[in-house]
Amino acid sequence: DEGVMEPVDMLKDVVVVLGLEFSPRMSNRLGLNEEKPDVRIVISKTDFTLRVYDLMTAELLGEYPVTVGKNPDLADKKEAGDNRTPEGTFKIVSIEDSSAWTYNGELAYGPWFLRLATPPWTGIGIHGTSEPEALGSPGSRGCIRMDNDDLLKLVTIVDIGTVVEIRH
Repeated sequence: DEGVMEPVDMLKDVVVVLGLEFSPRMSNRLGLNEEKPDVRIVISKTDFTLRVYDLMTAELLGEYPVTVGKNPDLADKKEAGDNRTPEGTFKIVSIEDSSAWTYNGELAYGPWFLRLATPPWTGIGIHGTSEPEALGSPGSRGCIRMDNDDLLKLVTIVDIGTVVEIRH
């Protein structure tokens, strides 16, 4: 019937497919936000550990081994191509499906890429790995690598805007 409004049962699916973004209030009204704690990620390059804290309770929600930049000095990033992980306080700016991304012809990034804003550097993120045996040591070109199963847990509790602190 012309002029009759019908409810849309699958609005969430339509929004996700179209990639539309709404304010948090509108997203809540549309049922698009799952309840996620307000968290902060702290990465220690010398301990090769990523920790996730609930900001409301200060509770440690998770602790995971990681790989950081393969430069053995573990220092702060100084120039492009130096194989160092930048240090500082950054934010997740996108969460991208990296399950089909390759490096040297190999699926190397795991299921997700959590892109960080790390000015002046670009292309830095938290992602999975095809070399889980290398976790707990330097080995990346600057990104933070973690076990793919751990990454799947992490993406359920972080969001765009989550603060990521990378320490020496």
